[in-house]
Parts: sequence; structure tokens; C-alpha cells
Amino acid sequence: MSTTTNPLKRNTSGLSLTPPRVKRTQKRPRIDPLHDSGSPIYKRLDPSRREIRLLRPTWSTRTTSSTLEYTLETVSLDDDIQFVALSYVWGDERTTKDIYLNGRRRGITTNLASALLHLSIHSLPPNGSVGLESDSDDKFDGYDDAQADVGHKADPERVARTLRSITRGNDLLRLSVHLGRTPLWVDALCINQDNLRERSQQVQLMRDIYGKAEGVFSWINSSGGKNINLALRALRELTPDLKSHSDFSWMRLHQELCVLDNSGGRFGNKYWNAFHEFENSEYFRRLWIFQELWIGSERVLFVCGDESLPLVSLQHYCDWADEVYKRPWKQRPLRIMHVDLWDRLNLRLPLFEYQNATLSPMVQGYGFYIGMFLSITRRCRCKDARDKVYGLLGVFQMEITPNYEKAVEDVYVEWATDPILKIPPTILLLFSGIGNYPSSDTRVLPSWVPDLELLNDQLTFAEYKDYLPDLPVDLQEHPVRYRARMLRTKGITCFGIHNTTVSKVCTKGVGLHGKLQHFERIAWLSWITILKYLATNKAYLLSDPNLNECHRIRQFIETLVRIGWGPKADAFNRREGSDFIRLDLIHKFSTTTLFGKLLYLIRVAIGRLEESELVNAELILKSMGVRSCPDMLKMWMDVSVMWTPNTDYENEPDMDFDFYPSVTLFGQVIFHTSSGLVGIGPPGMMETDKVYLIHGLRLPVLLREVDGTLVNVGACYIYGISDEASFEILKERVNEVQVINIVH
Repeated sequence: MSTTTNPLKRNTSGLSLTPPRVKRTQKRPRIDPLHDSGSPIYKRLDPSRREIRLLRPTWSTRTTSSTLEYTLETVSLDDDIQFVALSYVWGDERTTKDIYLNGRRRGITTNLASALLHLSIHSLPPNGSVGLESDSDDKFDGYDDAQADVGHKADPERVARTLRSITRGNDLLRLSVHLGRTPLWVDALCINQDNLRERSQQVQLMRDIYGKAEGVFSWINSSGGKNINLALRALRELTPDLKSHSDFSWMRLHQELCVLDNSGGRFGNKYWNAFHEFENSEYFRRLWIFQELWIGSERVLFVCGDESLPLVSLQHYCDWADEVYKRPWKQRPLRIMHVDLWDRLNLRLPLFEYQNATLSPMVQGYGFYIGMFLSITRRCRCKDARDKVYGLLGVFQMEITPNYEKAVEDVYVEWATDPILKIPPTILLLFSGIGNYPSSDTRVLPSWVPDLELLNDQLTFAEYKDYLPDLPVDLQEHPVRYRARMLRTKGITCFGIHNTTVSKVCTKGVGLHGKLQHFERIAWLSWITILKYLATNKAYLLSDPNLNECHRIRQFIETLVRIGWGPKADAFNRREGSDFIRLDLIHKFSTTTLFGKLLYLIRVAIGRLEESELVNAELILKSMGVRSCPDMLKMWMDVSVMWTPNTDYENEPDMDFDFYPSVTLFGQVIFHTSSGLVGIGPPGMMETDKVYLIHGLRLPVLLREVDGTLVNVGACYIYGISDEASFEILKERVNEVQVINIVH
């Protein structure tokens, strides 16, 4: 099987980042495309010649500086052609602007119109006199020459020369488009969006379209366009001066980035406010954008107004910042740079979280490979639910032909059973389940197929890579005869044992409703879930008199630590003198010490909620069964009487530590089992659901009997029977292993 190399992967051989081949479909629906009747705008394309359409600017008596007019020309991707692909967000469909396309009036969103206007010959004088002679043969060959590694180990001077060379080349290409010499490819205009067959055919050409384009212009616009302009200019000027992660000479050259300037905003520095707006732009939240940037790689140029930034410059910054941010606190030059600004060095862009991954299951293992697909799908949005699959065909290897006439559920089943992906059935069980997704009258998915459209709204424990089956390592823990497999009738056969049953669902899960991008603002609300659980289950938690590691309060605390960090998590300094608690340290602390810290952090969370500006905070509290902050304080006082000062552990480590509340808990529920264990599971679980341990899985799975068959409810975490303990129980109870068929 051939492999697809991540074009953003840091390499030591050079800056040549070969784009992979791609497939793709529409990311933006049309709105009132034709206002006039008459001959159609679009003529039929010949799929056998791999034809596409390109936009050419034209002039007529209708043309003004604010009126755009284009003709469509048909070309073959097999010919020697030059064009630039436009990457953009479709924008608000309620505000539109008319352009002329092949002489016919056509409505487009104002965001697309703004992009075309800034890139078009229409914004130039009719004679096109802007300083580049019409017979000039200037051409930038820097992409072929830019072989220097932009990683932190590269020669700094060579990196600086390379970045400046790429910037000059992008300026020439942008000017060529501006003069009308180089045509544009714009999906919303070059594809007949009303023709589903054409859309499906063009999707199969996307990897070649973006791979063959001379450049990819990424238009980023927002209500605060001036801030985006400032961010692009500042990053473009800064990156050539970034050398090694231990060299801070850039601080002398760019002192404006190191101090608070009383400009207000979130960070008190206009540049970092601008960087924050840039990284939180809607542009980076779209699934199609992820693929377009991935494919375009070094040919991508971010554009906003008159400012621009090559993607390779942004990549260089992110690589450098990632290394710098790992420095211990004592080695950070906080006397030069304000601590609040230092914490902002790392830009959090989903694109670069996967830059070091080679997207091949043969290299990374199927667990990691599919986990990345699901993570990208969950984080990025798209208009058409089918695009959750079609929008990544150019990044991941799949034997899937786009077909927009198929039902969404058929597309998802096709993805789950794709013969190239070969998704392990155990991974499907982790991300699926009727307990994770609300029922729908319009879509009926088998319980073993993840609802890719709703992954953004409902987290599962399988979000964390440490829970994914590490094939073939995990399979070595289980006999070959017990490996799960797909059924010919589209289902899953697995092997396991019934361990216990859900006896009580103690809390209510709250759907994230698309708020996942506000992770830092809502994660601490998980403390409210914890407080309510402690208050309403105090008698149960205190009914076990043992104060050792089997104490129910300790079970609960260790469960919180486990779902927050995973089995391989390392503590790191959040602030000087304070670490996040680690699993390998937790056994050194007594239950009372851990519970005392838990109570303290819950009280801090209540204080934060009282001062919170979180939109709809009151509604969120009510959905969690809490009336108000005073109500929470009363619960906290009631729970705090459960704690007594510690006198048992004389040799506890002399260190301050924190718990980190996982956003997962905000969307999941806490439950008890008939065997006296505490667990955390999907929000749609019910009492009497059965807990099964499955060969090949680190987590227990909840199954429900419906009409005589078992359906998947979802994965859960239960202290004492998850992770390695699950493997050991399966070995001890090998005679109880049974065949489990999940077909609905």
C-alpha cells in the first residue's frame, strides 16, 4: 500500500514539502445562483479529460471598481496549465453581492466577493499599470530552490533567506493574478453546484486541482479585518528573526511583542490580541479548509486585505514556539517578556497539531491513524454531513467515490467498512453507541457506526489517544481467536465477558452544542458536575469504611485523574511550584489529602463561576440541576464536612499539586454499578445497561438488550476494571468468554 506523506511534517532534508493527491467536494452551498433566465452558465464537463473550469476577469460597460465580471474557460488537468486556487469560507448567506459570470448575474456571499475584489484586476486601473511590464518574464522558482529545513535545527541565516525568498515569490504570483494573467479556481463558481453528478465527479479531482495549482490563496476576513492584517504582517516580519529555541535576540528586535501596551483586549497587547483573533478565525474551523491547507502546503499564502503571510512562515513560527514553550520555568526570560504574553507563544491551530504525523496506517498503526481522522472530523465543521468523509479524501487513503445522492448514514457505513482504512472494529465501538448521540427520525445509524457529524457535540473517552487500541501491541495481550472482526452482514463480532450492570445513573450529561472550541472556558464547569455528585451521593461514598486505595472516594478521585490525563501523562509546570498530579504519584498521597485538594479546587471553580462572563452560564447551571451560585456554596459546605485533616501519611511528598478537570466529564455522566464500583460513561446510558469487557479494548463497553439483540451504548471508564485490569480479568475468566454480535 502506498503512503501519503504529511506535507507539513518537519523534515531534515529540506523545505520541499510535496503535496499529496486529494479528493473533495463543495464546502459552500449556492444561494440564488441565477437571477436571469436564458442560456445556462455552465456547459457540460468531460470527465474522461479531467476537465475543470477557471475564472478569467473581463471588462464591459457594466464593469466598475466594485462590480466583478468573469468568464469561465474549460481546461484539462492533463494539459500544461497555470492557475491559483482560492481557499475561503463561504460566509453569511443572508448578505450577498451580485457579480457577472459569463454575462449572467450571479449572487455570492460578501466574503467571497471581498476576496475576489482584493485579488482581481477589477481593483486596478483599466490599463493595468502597476509597475510590472506586460512583457515581463519574471517568475518565481523559489519553491524548487527552497530546500532549507525550516525546523529549529536549520541554519538560521538560510532559514531567513528562504522565508524572504518565498515572500517575494508569493508577491509576484499575487501580482500576476491581480493583472489577470493567472486565472483563479473557485469551487462555488467553477463547479455547477446544482448538478450532483458534476459535484461528485469534481470531488475526485480535488487532490489534483490543489496539487497542480501554482498557489493557494487563503482568504481570511472577519469583522476585525484590521487585526488580521496586523497579525499577518507581524508574523511575516518576525519569523525570519527566529533562530534557535535558546536564542532570544528576537526580543530586542521586536520589543513591541514583549510588553503590555495598555491596548486592552484579552492580552493587553495589540499584537497578541491580533494573533488570538487570527488563530480563532472561523476559517480554521472548517473541514474543507483543513484539507486545502494540507494539500497546498508550501504554496499556501494567507491573505487579508493588503497583507499576506506564507504558510511556511507560520509553520516555522509554530515549530519554533513549540520548542521554546517546553523550556522549564527557570529558563524562561520572564524578565524580558511578560509572563502572560509568554504563555501565548504557542498558537493553537488544528493544522499544526498533526504536522509531524505521516498519514499512513502502516507507519503509525491503525489506532493512531483512525484516531487522527476522528479528531480532525470532530474539531472541524462542514455544511453537508457527507463532507465529514468526502472532505478528507485527499488527506486519508480511502476507497470511496463521492456520491451526493447517497444518504448520510450510507456514507458513514461505507467509511466504517472501507477496505483500505480497515478500521479495527474495537475502534468503531469506542467512538459509537446510541448513548453518545441523540436519536433522530431522519437518520438511523447502526450502533457500531460513529455519527461523524455529531462528534463535535458529544465527546467520548476515546478522544484520548491512550485509549485507542495500539495495534498490534494490544492484540498481543489477547489470543488471535478473540480478535474482533467485521461481519459480512455489516456488523461486528467481538469476544468478551459480562462483568457487571449499571445500578444507578447519578448525574446528567450536558451536550457541548458546538462549544468545543471554547474548551478553556467550559472545562472548569466539570467541577460543578463533581460537586453535585458528591452532595447527592455522600451516604454512598461514606458507606465503605476502608481508608485504603479501595475507598469509594479514592476510586472517584483516581477516576478523575485518569480521564484527565491518560496512562502515559506527565506532570508539567503550570505555575512555578505547582504540578498537575500524576498517576504514578497519586498513590503517595492519602485519601484525605486528595479529597481536601478536590474540595479546594471546587471552591475556586465556584468563585470563577460567580465572576464568569460565559454566555448562557445560568442556563448551563440549570441544565446541570443547579439553581444558582449560592445553591452551589450550600452544597459545598455540606460536602466539606466529609473531609477531616490528614494524620495518616507522614511521608507524603512535599509538593503542591492540582487536578485538571477534563472537558470529557462535562458531556458524560457518573454512575454506579451493581458490584459497588464508580464509573463515567455516555449521557444516554440507562440503569440495567450491561458492562462488558471486550478483548482488544482498554475500556469497558456498555451494551443494551433490545428485541433480543445487543446494541452498543458506548464506552465507559470504571475504576478497577479498565486499562490493564481489564486484560487481567479477561485472562482470569477465560472460560466465561462469549461471542458478542452487534448488528444493529
